Amino acid sequence: MDDLDRKILTALQKNNRLSFAELAKLVGSSAASCMRRVNKLRSAGVIVADISVVNPKALG
Repeated sequence: MDDLDRKILTALQKNNRLSFAELAKLVGSSAASCMRRVNKLRSAGVIVADISVVNPKALG
């Protein structure tokens, strides 16, 4: 894992709904590179889930 992987993980922890183009712009890479790296991080078990955090107040 290198600095770019860490930047990708930091960005995805803040918003995992980014497109690869948006992610690439944030981390200073290409969309294709980000896609490969995210897929590799998922395959390696570094990224284990994509979740939604629910606001309990909004649920009543």
